[in-house]
Amino acid sequence: MDLITNAAKGVFGDKITTEFVEANRVLFLQLAEGGEIGQKAYEELGKRAAANMLGMAYESQEFAAVLTAAMSGIPTNLEIGATFDATQAINNLMALGYTAADAAAILEEMGYTVTYTTEKHFIGNITGTDYGLLPPKATMGLESVTATEVVVASGVKNAASGTGFNPDLGGGGGDTTPWENPYDE
Repeated sequence: MDLITNAAKGVFGDKITTEFVEANRVLFLQLAEGGEIGQKAYEELGKRAAANMLGMAYESQEFAAVLTAAMSGIPTNLEIGATFDATQAINNLMALGYTAADAAAILEEMGYTVTYTTEKHFIGNITGTDYGLLPPKATMGLESVTATEVVVASGVKNAASGTGFNPDLGGGGGDTTPWENPYDE
């Protein structure tokens, strides 16, 4: 079980525990099968790993909002190693209140490697009357406000998705035919 847990950490992040692996044993077995079943198991494990990282119940509405925000910015049917523009996914998660670093960590738990750059943008002078919070001519004392926005983010789909899961190597399947050494004769 420790081999599987360590291999899973390499794909889904350091928050994966033996308990997580045991609770999702069926999905790990399906991942080992590879093919379409393995691909679906990989995607499901990524979502469960993200919920685990956030400390949220997988079935909760709160996590459903996070998942929707993240997945709306990721193309479907990505090949292993394929790159994609992750800017929308990161910005969607930031709109839910996560920092860019937290948003990238959520996507990494889901099985993607993400790099990004941010910039601070000047929003403007804001008074309480802008939002109907205070009577006219009253201010909240804010002279200027800036917001952080992800300028460019790119992602890569990590290995071990739908190709078979070998806990010894942390990656895909391959030829299982025994190798015979010609010098043994």
